[in-house]
Amino acid sequence: EVKVVEKSSIAGSPVITFSLKKVGVYVGGVGLSDGDYLASGATATTTTKPADNYAYYADGVLTLHNFEYSGVGYAFTSGYTAVIYAAEDLTIQLEGKNRLTIPDNSSNSEFGCRAEKNLTFREGETGGKLTLVSPVLGIRVRKNLTIENGTLDLTANGTDSIYVAEGDILIKDGTVVLKAKRTGMQAYTGGITIENGTFDIVATTGNGFYSKGNMTVKNGEFSIESKDVGLYAAGESLVIKDGDFTIDSYASAIYCYHSGVFDATAVIEDGKFTLTSQNGRGISLKGNSLTIKGGEISIDSTGSGIRLGDAADLIIEGGRLQVDAGTGDGICSLSEYANVSV
Repeated sequence: EVKVVEKSSIAGSPVITFSLKKVGVYVGGVGLSDGDYLASGATATTTTKPADNYAYYADGVLTLHNFEYSGVGYAFTSGYTAVIYAAEDLTIQLEGKNRLTIPDNSSNSEFGCRAEKNLTFREGETGGKLTLVSPVLGIRVRKNLTIENGTLDLTANGTDSIYVAEGDILIKDGTVVLKAKRTGMQAYTGGITIENGTFDIVATTGNGFYSKGNMTVKNGEFSIESKDVGLYAAGESLVIKDGDFTIDSYASAIYCYHSGVFDATAVIEDGKFTLTSQNGRGISLKGNSLTIKGGEISIDSTGSGIRLGDAADLIIEGGRLQVDAGTGDGICSLSEYANVSV
């Protein structure tokens, strides 16, 4: 999509000259091209840098510098709007404190941010934060989502805080605070890899984290409250190398299940785990094996502390495991062919 940036005509002449610039991103319903600034509250761009409180776009990077906006944003198709909308790859650089708010009385299907391809978040040299409040969905990405660093505070009062449709989620570092009506962070067809970071997740009716593909956690601090599952890996593997996890869920705190295949493997190498399940299990696996190599695991559940299904094996090579299973079993296997080795 293009926009007219200047035009001129000669009196008495039909000649009109104009130049066009390709729109790289829409912010608050306004299209930004390379070199454009948009001040908070403005309805048109400028090439002059405001003193503060602005958005700036150049070379595929949208910089939010203490930027604020309230409204529904850009109607990218009938009945669907987004405060930030990008048809191509986009990097969002956060500088200072930025806030995007969609009113609760909006009538469309609203997204705080929608990217049709890849989306990356990073912070500026002095740090940066984005606070986003949406009556429907927080951030929707079609391809891959990468969070390099910075702070994201996302509230989605209708569905998910973060939803990736076709790609993977990679989080290198940062602080992620998610409050979702459904799931906090979802990779609908792909996997989730977390290298580090601090995570505070509240999922009112869904999962804290969900990945259709593999899930790998290398480190980080996690506080998860979920009405369903805390960490749900539906791929071939769940690998947790380290981290500090406090999970309070209604169903299983950690669940690994390769849907319809039953070949999943889960490995916990190290870390500290405080797992509470109000109506389920601490750790539940449907697949090949659960291996615990180290760490400290404390489970308080109404059902089984650890539940193994479909001939899955439990291998404990080290660490400390404490289970209060209420009326359930500390370790429960649903198959006579399963093995438990310590």
